[in-house]
Amino acid sequence: MDSFLSLLEPPASTEIKKLSLILLYYIGLANNLGYSMVFTGAHSLVNHMNLQNSIGYVILSLVSCDFIILVLNIRFFIGIANRRRIFFCCFGMCISYGAISYSMWYGSKAFPIALVSFALIGMCASIGECVNLGMLKEFFPEYLKGFIFGTGTSRLVAASLWIIVNSFYKDDEIVWASTVALGILYYIAFTYIQKQVKQGSLGNPNVELTVFVVCPQQSDNVSSATGNAYFSMTQLKVIVSNTKFLALTLSSSYFLEAVITVGFADRISLNMKKYGNKNFFTTHNYELIQFFYYSGILIGKYFISIVKTGRLWILIILQICNFSIMAIETGIKFMPYWGNYITMFWVGILGGLCYANVFYLMLNSEDIPKYYKEACSNFILVCGNFSILLAALCTVMIDNYIITN
Repeated sequence: MDSFLSLLEPPASTEIKKLSLILLYYIGLANNLGYSMVFTGAHSLVNHMNLQNSIGYVILSLVSCDFIILVLNIRFFIGIANRRRIFFCCFGMCISYGAISYSMWYGSKAFPIALVSFALIGMCASIGECVNLGMLKEFFPEYLKGFIFGTGTSRLVAASLWIIVNSFYKDDEIVWASTVALGILYYIAFTYIQKQVKQGSLGNPNVELTVFVVCPQQSDNVSSATGNAYFSMTQLKVIVSNTKFLALTLSSSYFLEAVITVGFADRISLNMKKYGNKNFFTTHNYELIQFFYYSGILIGKYFISIVKTGRLWILIILQICNFSIMAIETGIKFMPYWGNYITMFWVGILGGLCYANVFYLMLNSEDIPKYYKEACSNFILVCGNFSILLAALCTVMIDNYIITN
C-alpha cells in the first residue's frame, strides 16, 4: 500500500519537502505554545501578580471553554474554510498575548483581563489543532512527523523558556508581548503549507478537511471527500458504546495528572520558596517539575511500540499511587527536590503510556467502523478536556480551602 501511495505522490523538490517539514513543526509548536506557556508558567504568572492562591483560576479559565468550542466546531464551524479559521485563531492568539502582557504590566487589578485571555488562548489552540489534524490526515505519512513533534515538544519548550526567563530576565510582560510575532508567523506558515497541499505536493489537493460533518438529510452516509460518516444518532450510539471505557480511562488519567502537576506542584513550590535554601532548584521548582513531567510524557508515548496493553486499569492504579504520594508530600514535605522530579517524570511516563494505548486500542478496534474513528477521537478528547476542567476546580479548592498560602 505504501509503495502504491508513493507512486501517486506528486513530485516535490527536496528543498520544498524539508521546508514543509520545518514549517509543520513550527505550526504544531506555535499552535500549542501559548497554551503550554500558560500551563507551565501558571505558577510564575500568579506570583508575578502576587495572587499565590489563584493558580487554579488560571487553569480553569484556560480549559473552561474547550468543551464548548469543540462542540461548536463540530456542529457549526466545520464547513468554514481552513485558512479563514486559522486566521481567526492566530488573530485571537495575538490579541490574547498582548492582553496578557498588559495584565502583567498593570498588576493584579488586571487579572480578570488575563483570565479572559487565557480562555481565548485555550479556544484558539483547540480549534487550530482540529483544523491542522484534519488537514494532516490527508498528507502522505512522512509529513506527519513535523506537526506531531512540534505539538509534542511545545510544553518542553515552554517550560525551558520560563526557566530561562525567570533566571535571567524577570519582565514577564516583555516575553508575552514578543510572542505576538509567533501568531503572525503561524498564519504565514499555514498559508504556505496549504498552498503546497492545493498543488498536490503534500497530499491530495482535492480533499477539504473535516472531522465529521453534520448533515441530517444524509445521516447514515459516508462522505466521499473525507471518508468520515455524517453525524447521526446511530453514530453517537456506536461511539459511546465502544469508547466509553477508553474515554473514562483517559479522563481519569488527565484528572490525576493535572492535579498532581499543577495543584500539588504549585503548593510544593511555594513551600520550597518560603522555607527552603535559596538555590536554582528551589527557585525554579515548578518549572523544573513541568520539564520533567513533559519529558516523561514524550517517553511514555514513544513506549507504545514496546508496551501495548488493554489492561489500562493498571496504569490508573499506579497513577492513583502517585497521586497519594504527592498529596502526602504536599502536606508534610518528606522528599528532597530531586525526589519530586523523579516522581513527576514517572507520572509523565504513565500519562504518556495511557494516552498512547487509549488511541492505539481505539484505532485498532474492529468493533468501530473506520468512518467513525475520527468522531471517536473527538469524543474521547472532549471527555478528557472536561476532566481537566474538574481538576482545575479541585485545584481552586486546594489553594483556597485546604492548603492555603
